[in-house]
Amino acid sequence: MFREVKRAAALSRTFQATQQHYGGLLRRNALFATMDEAEIDLLVSRLKPATFAAGQAIIRQGEIGDTFYVVEQGRVRVSVEGEEGEKATIDERGPGEYVGEIALLLDVPRTTTGAASGVGAARGGRSIGEGTV
Repeated sequence: MFREVKRAAALSRTFQATQQHYGGLLRRNALFATMDEAEIDLLVSRLKPATFAAGQAIIRQGEIGDTFYVVEQGRVRVSVEGEEGEKATIDERGPGEYVGEIALLLDVPRTTTGAASGVGAARGGRSIGEGTV
C-alpha cells in the first residue's frame, strides 16, 4: 500500500508541474494576456497533451477547426495554399506560440496548414469553455 501512496504522490507532483508549465506558456502569450488567474487555471485544466511527428499536419487549411494548439516544444511551419495549388510558408511558430485559433475563435474553416517539426503541444478546443476562449 505504501508503494501506491508514493506512486500517487509522484503522479500528483507530475500533474502539478505540467499544469504550472502550461500556465506559464499561456501567461507569456498575448492571446491570453487579459485573462486573470482563475481563467488561466480553468483553461489549463482543460488542455490535453498532443505529440506530432516531423512533417505531420497539425491543422489543415479548409478543414473545420474545433481545437487550437499551444506549441510546447519544436516548431510548426504555417503555410497557405493558393487557388492554383501553390503552397507558401507564411510563418513558423515555436514554444509558447499557438496555431489553430482563428477557426476556433471565428467559427470558420482553417485558414492555414500547420506542419510539425517534432512538436509537443497542449491542445484545447471548444469544450474548454463557451465564452472562455
